[in-house]
Amino acid sequence: MRVVRLLRTPWCPYSLTFAADGERIAVGGGAWYGGGGILLARLGSDELALQPAEARFTVSGVCFSGDDRHLAASTWSSSHHHGPTHLWEVNDLSLRPAATLVHAYSDPIGDPCPTGVLLTGERVIVRNDTSIAADVFALWPTPPELRIAGPQGHPRAHSGIAAVGDRVFTGGGGSLALGGWRRDLGRYEAGKAADGLVSAPLAGDGPLEFIPAPSRRITAIATRPGSEGFVTGDLDGEVHRWTWAGAWRSELLLRRGGDPHDRASELAWATYTPHSVVAICALADGERWVSVTAGGELRLWRGDDSLGAWFLPERGSPRALAAHPARPVVAVGIKQQHHADRLAATVLLVDLA
Repeated sequence: MRVVRLLRTPWCPYSLTFAADGERIAVGGGAWYGGGGILLARLGSDELALQPAEARFTVSGVCFSGDDRHLAASTWSSSHHHGPTHLWEVNDLSLRPAATLVHAYSDPIGDPCPTGVLLTGERVIVRNDTSIAADVFALWPTPPELRIAGPQGHPRAHSGIAAVGDRVFTGGGGSLALGGWRRDLGRYEAGKAADGLVSAPLAGDGPLEFIPAPSRRITAIATRPGSEGFVTGDLDGEVHRWTWAGAWRSELLLRRGGDPHDRASELAWATYTPHSVVAICALADGERWVSVTAGGELRLWRGDDSLGAWFLPERGSPRALAAHPARPVVAVGIKQQHHADRLAATVLLVDLA
C-alpha cells in the first residue's frame, strides 16, 4: 500500500467518485449542519475546483454518468434532514445546474437522511437512513432531455447501493446517534424499521423486498467482482458474501478486523464503532475488492480471501471509498478533527499495486 496523493477538503468527505476517464475525482461533503459542497480535482495535476452547495446542504453522495457529462448529488440539510437531489452538467472541472429532484417521503417530519446516490441511464436512485422502511429508497426517472448515459465497464462504488440484475440493494441501517420519540411511533432508533437488507426494482415499479441479515446493522454494500452476488459489511466489523440459491443467502468472510488502538481514543463514536465497515468497492481488474473500517483499516480481498490489511497513515475516521476505473488505486475520504460545525478532512489516493 502506498499513498500517492493527499487532498485537503474544507468539510468531511462523505462521498467519492472517479470519472470514467480516470483523470478526475469528485468529492462531496459537508458537516452535521450542512454548509458543504463538491470538490472536483484533476488527478495528474494540482488543479481543483470547489463548487459550493447551498449553505444549508451537505453533499452525501456523488455519482458520474457513464460518459462523465453529468453528475448526480444527494444532499441533507441541517441535523440530517433530507435535502434535494441535484443533477449537474459537467464541463472539465466546472458544474452547471441541470435539474433538481425532490422526493415525497412517507415521513413528512423530515426523518429520512439521504446518504448515497446511484445514476443509471434511466434512473436516479437515492438511499436513505430512515425509521420508515418505505423511505429507504427514492427513485426518479432521469429527465429525458438530459440524455444521461448509463454506466459502462468497471462497476463503481455507489455510496452504499449495489445494483445486481434488475434490482438495487442497500442496508437498512441508520446512525447510532439518531433516535427520538414520536406519538405515532413511540421510542425509535433511525433505521431500525428497515434493519437487514432492502431491495427495490431498478425500474422503480414494484414492491420493496426485505431480506433478513445476520448482522444488527449493515453499513456497507457493493457488487462482488466476478459474480452475480454482492458483499456487505456491518456495524460490528463482520463481512459477508451474498449469493442467490432460490433466496439470498449469506456466508461469513470476516468476523472482525484489527484493533485501531490509539485511533479510538481520539474520536467520538456516535455513528459507528472503530470496527464498523463503512465502505466497500471493487477494483478495476474484476477480481479484487477493498473494504475500509471507521477505525482506518483498509483490507484488500480476492474472491473470498483476504490478501492483507493496513491502517491508513492519516489519523481520523474513514467515511467514503471509491476505486479508480482503470488502475489499482482507491480514494479514501477521512473525517478528522472537529471544530464546532467545521471539520478538517482529507482524501487519500492509495496505490494497491
